[in-house]
Amino acid sequence: MDWKLFIATFGVIFLAELADKTQLVGIRMSANRLCHNLGL
Repeated sequence: MDWKLFIATFGVIFLAELADKTQLVGIRMSANRLCHNLGL
């Protein structure tokens, strides 16, 4: 097994998933703020 390839692949997938989670957190925070502003 080529460890450099494994680590590079893992790193790319980890960063891609981290970006997805960050976007979800941002959407959730925006939705919560919108609900509070609308009085829901």
